[in-house]
Amino acid sequence: MEYPVALGVIRDVDAPTYDDAVNAQIEEVKAAKKYHSFAELLETNDTWEVK
Repeated sequence: MEYPVALGVIRDVDAPTYDDAVNAQIEEVKAAKKYHSFAELLETNDTWEVK
């Protein structure tokens, strides 16, 4: 039985995983928000009326 021969460059790159990048983005957005919970939003005077 012949095994396939690997062709190309195999390299080790230090890069964040997809999961780490997504979690970092979520934390960044959370830090920039004015309200951190629905209760905080309800306690503000930011209201609107739908007609």
